[in-house]
Amino acid sequence: MSSSIYKHMYHILFHAVTDSLEHLDRQNFGLAVERLRKAQQDAEDFYLRQDDKRLPRRRAAQAKAAAAPDGSEAGPSSAGAPLS
Repeated sequence: MSSSIYKHMYHILFHAVTDSLEHLDRQNFGLAVERLRKAQQDAEDFYLRQDDKRLPRRRAAQAKAAAAPDGSEAGPSSAGAPLS
């Protein structure tokens, strides 16, 4: 996965921690916990959505590998290799 995905998740979590620290300073413990749980769910949901976007490409690569006549993976490393 690209680093921009992790940067986005970092921002989600960083802002939640900052908000939660402010809630803790005001002794709003419930709000602090709620904010952290929400950020955890948001970051996980974002990560899973990114994985779902990659799934069709992964399935296509698996289908291509399964269709290789000798059972080897057909991919960039075997492209253009002489056939025996």
